Amino acid sequence: MPDKTKLAQIQKKIGYHFNNVNLLQQAFTRKSFASRNKQQNNEILEKV
Repeated sequence: MPDKTKLAQIQKKIGYHFNNVNLLQQAFTRKSFASRNKQQNNEILEKV
């Protein structure tokens, strides 16, 4: 899971600022990590 500094770098690199940076973080969160840490994973974003 990227930290806030890395997420800021990603936003700068792609030229887009997320209003909800949690969505960007979730995009990088794999299912196996999320299940161990009780977080949402990137697979749910496929349904949106």
